[in-house]
Amino acid sequence: MRQQFISKSLVCVSLAGMVLTIGACGKKKSSSGGGTTNTETINNALALAIPGTLAVASPTASKSATLLTDDPVDFSSRKNANVERLNCADAATCVKTFALPTDRNNPTCYGPNLDYQNHPNGSPTSGQLPSGDLGLWSAAESTGEACVAAKMNTEVENVAAYATLAMDMTSMVFGAANLAGKSLPAVGATEDFKSAVTDKMTGQNIGGTIDTATVTRNDDSGGRPKYTTTLKITPATAGTVTSMTVVLTHIALDDTNATYKGRMKVYLAETGAKKAKGISLHYNRASSTSLKYAVRSRESSDSAITIDTLFDSTGDVIYPTGSANDGYKWGIFDLDPQTGLGKVAYLWVAGFPTENTRSFYAETSASGADIVGKGYFGFGDALSNITTSNYQTKWLDRMICNWAGPSNNHTGVAKAQKQEIKQTGGLGTFASTSSAITYAPANSCVGDGSFAGKLTTATSYTTFGTTSDLVTLSAESFTIPAAPNAI
Repeated sequence: MRQQFISKSLVCVSLAGMVLTIGACGKKKSSSGGGTTNTETINNALALAIPGTLAVASPTASKSATLLTDDPVDFSSRKNANVERLNCADAATCVKTFALPTDRNNPTCYGPNLDYQNHPNGSPTSGQLPSGDLGLWSAAESTGEACVAAKMNTEVENVAAYATLAMDMTSMVFGAANLAGKSLPAVGATEDFKSAVTDKMTGQNIGGTIDTATVTRNDDSGGRPKYTTTLKITPATAGTVTSMTVVLTHIALDDTNATYKGRMKVYLAETGAKKAKGISLHYNRASSTSLKYAVRSRESSDSAITIDTLFDSTGDVIYPTGSANDGYKWGIFDLDPQTGLGKVAYLWVAGFPTENTRSFYAETSASGADIVGKGYFGFGDALSNITTSNYQTKWLDRMICNWAGPSNNHTGVAKAQKQEIKQTGGLGTFASTSSAITYAPANSCVGDGSFAGKLTTATSYTTFGTTSDLVTLSAESFTIPAAPNAI
């Protein structure tokens, strides 16, 4: 496979295929990270208009010894799947069947229902705490996966899967358009790929109908090509989602598209209680070792919501306001694009924007053949109080040990849960090597000698300790990543 972009320096030309390849003239650029080998060679001139080497994935995702092509979740496999579709030699290798993701459920180690008795903060002194509020309650899943990794992967994937679907469909369209002999538009012009792609993909199961596939070029203030791709797909199978629209604006920062920036809006029109789901992605690949992106997601119940009102002027999904019980998710990633390792901060609210966020931070790096890291869980300020100017200090600033119990206090304490993790040989899941996650679900985070609890499946109560091993945030060394600038 060869990478096809116009270069001012070294260009290799194949007249038969009209292929222009930069750099090593057809040699594969690859690297090994976490047990997978990934390539960035793209043999498709149209790919100058999209981030062909971008993938959205958790840096704590599990990894296989070989690159996965069937709905992969790790960074390297997702990147390679896009590259392969862009490089497709025939329609069968271009195709990606449109299939809506299924949201993942909570890992059992996180936030279980908990029966309690003799609660120290008030009445009722006995009862049950609901699921989802207790954080990292057990150190690991039954599989051995560290709870901080299991929950981070679940939350990230519930947004990343939609961004990945949008990228999958985009790479399929650009791969098929390249096979059909399409070209990118001139400045101020628009190319319509729909008919050519539809004809080329005849007989292939793409899982829906391509209603729109256009590319428009309007250069930025620096004279660099700025391409906006608009796709609209109607699923073949009737369901709650009636269509998906993708609007991708991309700017290559060099002649080879090795560095780039852009934004993507994904809008899913829905029927039922929820009317639309929006996912926004801002990205900036500054070098071969630096990739930053931010994802946001919201599913709206507003019957008047549209693609124009669900996103703000910068392309971000807007916060819910007032009494909107829509929930909201926001992740910021700072990764090495060769390995998918690095830092991620992720927060969400399940309901109203006035709620305190549930917040994660994790980081991973290579240590010999292993991948090591650490992760934190806690809470942040109310979502409505977190802005683009203060998010790094308000993202994860407390532990709320008594979220829903008697006389609960959401001021919390300036602590968090922490796990150190390792992926042996860079393969499989991350295991916990140390955990500081123990506390009592009371306002003070400690028991009084009689406060006790048990899982709903247990037969006897265990008294909570009068101390906890939560870490003090001011004593920990981590920084919420800086989000990429809007374009």
